[in-house]
Amino acid sequence: MSTTRKKVLKTVASVLIFLFLLVTIINFLGPLLRPEGQDFDGWHYFYAEDKNSLNAVMIGSSAIYRYWIPAQAYEEQGFTSCMISQSCQNIKAVPYIMEEALKSQDVDLFVVEIRQVVADLVRNENLTEEKIEKQNYYLSILTSGMKQSKTRRKLIHELLIQTEADNELEWQIPLLKYHENVFEISKNDWIDRFATGKSIYKGLRVRTTVASQEKPTIFPDAENATFPLPQKSREYIDDIVKTAEKYGKKILFVSTPYICEEARFPYQCAMNAYMAEKNYPYLNMEEKSVRESVDLDYSIDFYNPHHVNFVGAEKITAYLAEYMKEHYQFTDKLNEKQKKEWNNAVSAWDEKEILYRQEWNENCKQAALAEASE
Repeated sequence: MSTTRKKVLKTVASVLIFLFLLVTIINFLGPLLRPEGQDFDGWHYFYAEDKNSLNAVMIGSSAIYRYWIPAQAYEEQGFTSCMISQSCQNIKAVPYIMEEALKSQDVDLFVVEIRQVVADLVRNENLTEEKIEKQNYYLSILTSGMKQSKTRRKLIHELLIQTEADNELEWQIPLLKYHENVFEISKNDWIDRFATGKSIYKGLRVRTTVASQEKPTIFPDAENATFPLPQKSREYIDDIVKTAEKYGKKILFVSTPYICEEARFPYQCAMNAYMAEKNYPYLNMEEKSVRESVDLDYSIDFYNPHHVNFVGAEKITAYLAEYMKEHYQFTDKLNEKQKKEWNNAVSAWDEKEILYRQEWNENCKQAALAEASE
């Protein structure tokens, strides 16, 4: 081989190695530079779980992460779970989330909270620049912590609404979008991001605040539907089912309890009717028999009209976990070390629950005083 050819090959090899290292660094730094806040940490906690150690993945918006306590579910029913949930998570993103989750977790069940279908229908009426900006912001919450992959690229390409402030190139290369965060992320957060990042509370995000709600007299049952669910929403739900079938996975759709105001009521009825029509596996937690079993106290179990506090979450988790265990089979995925880790999570939650209950009791008193003074 001639000297010139050797030099050319050496140069090409050096360039390829440089490009490989550059791409690796960009891909590694991208998720690390995500903004601070619990909403941006969902993927971080998911990726930190040991491979193939999760029985169930809970997907959705705050309508799931304010309602689910993983350690309680493990203590009471013996299965492991993790939430991939962010504020106002777009229902169109669910198939991509499922695809990404299956790269590291051979789950037995996907639980998909679908109240967001209704919220999106109301929110996206008369789409304004401000609403587009919010939609893109919520998408950034979902994608900022994802690993670089074809799945992430497809998700951004399909859901991003491009504007002057939001161009796809920056979104596809998070180092470009979030480089300024290098100077804004706290020292402790950097340490956590470089560590394994496992959450002792398994991503717990419940609240102790109390805000009394008036118990509804009419609930959005399927028989109250006055028009069909819009075609696009039906397609989004169907796509989730097709994705589950594609990967041979079980799925459970859930709608958690909330105060369904006038704007949402007809859409919620329409969605419940569509789920009944298609006979999809669906647990409507505002159906009468479920309501009576869960027995939420609307005066003290909510912190705002759309979310329960931790006492409400305990009731929801108890019922939903039991339902999941009764209707689905969960394989034994944990070794002894992993079982110890989950038992430690249970102990940590039991201790945290005592503190939360003290805060909740105090908040109940404050809420009662405020209501009495009105």
